[in-house]
Amino acid sequence: MNFINPSYGKKQEGAAKLPERKNVRKLNKDKPRKKRCDAKFDIRVYVTEEEKRLIKYLAYKANMPVTPFCTLLLKKALTRNFDYPEVEYKTSGKPVEIKLEKEFNDILMNHTIDWDCSKRKASHRILTFILKLEGGTLL
Repeated sequence: MNFINPSYGKKQEGAAKLPERKNVRKLNKDKPRKKRCDAKFDIRVYVTEEEKRLIKYLAYKANMPVTPFCTLLLKKALTRNFDYPEVEYKTSGKPVEIKLEKEFNDILMNHTIDWDCSKRKASHRILTFILKLEGGTLL
């Protein structure tokens, strides 16, 4: 049977072979991945439901999302020299995300060294203090 279109006919032996494609991505297993110089440090702090409600309310009044608002509060508190009272920190509750630049992370690390606690606990201590200063309590 003869086909009008030659592509429907028998395949020629050497015409359809394509060279194998090699992987384009280079895998550098011996070198670690580069880290950005302006990378932010993420801290997840657990707060009570009432504190979370207060944060959401104050963030709404400031016309900001919750994460940038908490970051702004912590930065504001870290730039000032306050005497932060000790607060009980529970690892359960509602999480709040804080993203700090290197300079503020260094200041927070100094506080963690002075208070002999984790970054989460120190940031919770500072955040609860600044929340009381900023907003007080919700009715």
